[in-house]
Amino acid sequence: MRLFIKTAFLVFFLALATYLVLYFSPDQALEPEAAAWLKLEPIDYSATQNSYFTLMGFLAPVDHDPRQFGITRTKVWAQAIENHEKTGAEPDAAAIARTHPETSMPVDKRFADLCVMSAQNCLSWYAEHGETVAELSGVYAPWLARYQSLYQKPRYHDPIGARHVNMPPPNFRTMLNMQQLHHAQLLAHYTQGEHDIALSQLADDLSYARSLLANNNHLITKMVAVKMIVDIFHVYSQFLDGKRIPLALLQTIAKLPALDTAEKNMQQVEHTEFQALHYTNITQSEQSRQTGMFDKLLSALLSYKPNATMNHAFSQYREAAQYGNLSPEALLEIRSQASAGLFWWHYGYNMTGALLVEISNPAHHVGYALRIQALDGLLNLLKLKARFRAEGRSLSAFPEFLENQRGNAPGLFKAHPVQWDEKYKRLYYNVPKAAESVLKPIYRVLYSAE
Repeated sequence: MRLFIKTAFLVFFLALATYLVLYFSPDQALEPEAAAWLKLEPIDYSATQNSYFTLMGFLAPVDHDPRQFGITRTKVWAQAIENHEKTGAEPDAAAIARTHPETSMPVDKRFADLCVMSAQNCLSWYAEHGETVAELSGVYAPWLARYQSLYQKPRYHDPIGARHVNMPPPNFRTMLNMQQLHHAQLLAHYTQGEHDIALSQLADDLSYARSLLANNNHLITKMVAVKMIVDIFHVYSQFLDGKRIPLALLQTIAKLPALDTAEKNMQQVEHTEFQALHYTNITQSEQSRQTGMFDKLLSALLSYKPNATMNHAFSQYREAAQYGNLSPEALLEIRSQASAGLFWWHYGYNMTGALLVEISNPAHHVGYALRIQALDGLLNLLKLKARFRAEGRSLSAFPEFLENQRGNAPGLFKAHPVQWDEKYKRLYYNVPKAAESVLKPIYRVLYSAE
């Protein structure tokens, strides 16, 4: 028994001694490459070309210029965040909201009833509900106009980048809702035989979304652009189900290019994500000096080394910046092996920093890169469907068509070619089980109608 107690005490004191050695070890110097990433200035687009400000002011009162409203609102928040970095004083989101009040959009329940083009065939629905779409367009006219005004601002630069948690994000959800209503307008035009209007406006929509994908400095914006492009491809798919398919539609789809390097690139957005972690890092250091006695005592028990935190995180963000250059198979392999890479001693040496790195671990960004890659997979489905429709055959002939096209019908993953589901009238490809939670059907299924 005595031997057990002595052994327990020895183990305890050895563990305590190890922790104290790690705890009192000095912080590292910031690695030169990490420091360079923190100083790297993102491309700053002119305010007239920058969608960011219009999105920050998207819900400005109807009689206000949304871009100017967004510029003013951004300046106030930038000052509040700068003050937070210097003093630890939390930005007062409620006070800022009172000085820059946003308006509320009307709520029309019919909006929720719009046919969802990525989940079913909608052409006949819009042929029957054109009047509903026209009425909704009148209800939301000011915000539809703001959405289409974004076409003249095909870049996105968030000048703050490192955002405080209380700072409201740009109004992406409202923008996506207006895009959905705009697509409903185009389907209504198309079913009424106004093909030129529908095709021209959808081309403008795609041009803006692809420019947003290629020219932005924020990860969430890149994912919003992916969602916009996915929805646009589904609208093109719906057009292909019309009784009369205009030659211009077939030609347009045939010419749609695959993603280019800039659209896939994740270098700039990972820089911004890394800089955002740095903002959290320095405010954590400042707040530990500003807190009360209990919090100071707690902070004293948890070691925290800012430079070590950024050095460890840097290797992960540098790797994530290359995800846009990898194949879907390589990305899935990384996702299956992803981990924070933290050893036990990190938690003694840099407890708070280790937790920050785990929380911000960009390993899940693999899923975002896969969704970007999936745009090419969905585009391939769209082009296959267009080639099939150009032959004028019934849907029952799709299996034979795919067999003849097998060399030109790859899925996103080589082992999962494109298939036809006769029961549900779906053109689709499967993905490995590990990718199913990331690549939902919206990214890999197109519906059809006779």
